[in-house]
This record gives sequence, structure tokens and C-alpha cells, in this order.
Amino acid sequence: MYGDVDTSIGLRRRGWRVVVDPTARARQAVNSSTTPPYAHFLLERHRQLLLQKHGAWLAQAPPHSAAPEDVAREFERVAMLPTGPTPPSANGTELALLQSRLARTPAQVLRWERDLLADYRRHLEAHLADVAAAHDSLTTRLAATAAAHDSLTTQLAATDQQLQANQIWAVDLDRQLQELLVSRSMRVTAPMRGGLARIRRLRD
Repeated sequence: MYGDVDTSIGLRRRGWRVVVDPTARARQAVNSSTTPPYAHFLLERHRQLLLQKHGAWLAQAPPHSAAPEDVAREFERVAMLPTGPTPPSANGTELALLQSRLARTPAQVLRWERDLLADYRRHLEAHLADVAAAHDSLTTRLAATAAAHDSLTTQLAATDQQLQANQIWAVDLDRQLQELLVSRSMRVTAPMRGGLARIRRLRD
């Protein structure tokens, strides 16, 4: 939870040489005391605390790179650094802070844990509010989609009725045409209509 990062930065700020190999891995076999949501909350909370404590120093640090060639180059650079003076020992303020932390009573630790859990509860309540807002937004969108679906269904039904009416009209028109073709007047005037058609072709 950033404890190792805080320690490393503290050592570097006091003049010690600290080199981190990003390819190193440490596997924890069991982690039953911290659920994933709580671990995520602690990581983000402690990252903010780390930035508050070391933000100014981190802003001046060189850019981080986990590329193998950059890591090898950094190892070579650190190995070539001359041995400097021994970093200074802890001053009175630092020793007093360490002593106060070591002297914490169980009651003080419980109060610290209570405050931490209160922060976590507020975090969960804020997250729950965000989830509720997202749920309301999704419900509104689903209602709008359902209304659009109903409107489209109505339009499709009306179009289907119109198509059925057009089909009935087309069938009726075809029937009337067939009746006209077989009627006596059409048979009698057929030669005349054929002659008129030939005259039109010759004229054109």
C-alpha cells in the first residue's frame, strides 16, 4: 500500500542510493484480510497521501521507464557513482515521530482503524450514489427506447395495413382489366386499335 515506495523515497531524500528492478516479482500466497474493493480504496487513498508528502520531490525526479535497456542503463549509472558521505542520522524531530508511532496504544490503533473505515464508508456511499445515478440514467434511456419501439411498431402496423389495402386494390384493378379485355367491345374494336397503333408507328 505504498509503504515500500514511501520508504524508498525517504531513503533517497536522505542521500542513500536506492535502485529498483521493475522485473523483480514478489508473490503473496494468501491475502484474505483485504477484499479487492477495499484494497483499491487503500491504494488510491495512500497514493494521494504519498503525493501530498513527496509531490514536490517527485516532480523533480527523472521520468520513469521500465524498458529493459533503460533499467540496465540506470544500474550502470548508479554503479559508477562515487561513494558519497554517509547520510546523516535521524534528527530529533524524526526520532520523536518514530517514537510516537512505536508508542501507540491499542486504543489509538483502533481509533485510527475506525477513522479509516469511516473514510471507506464515505467512499462506498459516494460510489453507490454514482451507481444509482447511472442506473437512473440507464432506466431513462431504456424507457425512451421502449417508447421509440412502440412508436415504430405502430408505424409498421399502419404501413402493413396500407400494403394490404394496396394489394386488394391491385387485385381488383387486375380483375377489372381482365373483364374489359374479354368484353365484346374490346374484341370488336381490336382491329381498329391495331390500325391506329400502326399509323402511329408509321408517323413516328
